[in-house]
Amino acid sequence: MNQRTFSRRHILRVLPGGALLIALGAAGGPASPAAARPVPAWTVRAAVALAVAAPGRVQTITATVACSRATTALVNIEVRDGAGARVHGRAYDNQAFTRNVARAFSSAWSIPDGTPTGDYTVAVQVYTSAWGRLLYTVDAARFVITAPLALPLAPGALLFLITQAGAGTID
Repeated sequence: MNQRTFSRRHILRVLPGGALLIALGAAGGPASPAAARPVPAWTVRAAVALAVAAPGRVQTITATVACSRATTALVNIEVRDGAGARVHGRAYDNQAFTRNVARAFSSAWSIPDGTPTGDYTVAVQVYTSAWGRLLYTVDAARFVITAPLALPLAPGALLFLITQAGAGTID
């Protein structure tokens, strides 16, 4: 059994029956800098331009990030397929945040031909600078990739596109 000697500073009270109430540590002293500084709260949202996209299109992602205190961080935006594999990403390192002021970060993904159809997730992570410690992560948006629309047209055929604003031809 460990034995320890206690001074009068450690003894807070002598209890009935002679038991001692002992404080181990600096009771009533100044708090350590780490204890005095609360953990920052992050607010992260993301939006996609297209709820349904297809290969050959550009999906624009906008992440909005705010912190409850002034700090510097790395913001990472990534797209993951249905299996969780990263298929696109963009990182912004050494970004300065003012207390409770939201900042917007954008990433444009040109969806390559052959990209599998299915559900995709936009994840946003916040790290300390230079890919240090992960501070916050969230799956912030979702979208679907469908097969591109293929119209079988004979060579030289015209396709008419009719919209509410009028009509036009596409060669």
